[in-house]
Amino acid sequence: MRAVCSRSSDHFVLPEEVFVTGSSAGAYGAIANAPYHMENAWPSSRFSVVGDAGNGVITNDFLVNDLANWGLEQNL
Repeated sequence: MRAVCSRSSDHFVLPEEVFVTGSSAGAYGAIANAPYHMENAWPSSRFSVVGDAGNGVITNDFLVNDLANWGLEQNL
């Protein structure tokens, strides 16, 4: 993701708007990585993010024991 973000920001300099989307498992990537795009690649652009069909079933055990392994807090 970061390599694509870096290459894209070289080619799309100062876009007015950026639309990030992902479907199924990609929905989680779109949502989790959007803050990185906003802060590092295009901080002055307006952002829209859609995570489509990423409605996985998450158990309480996953939330308590495993979610931290994804490193999502790094993008907050």
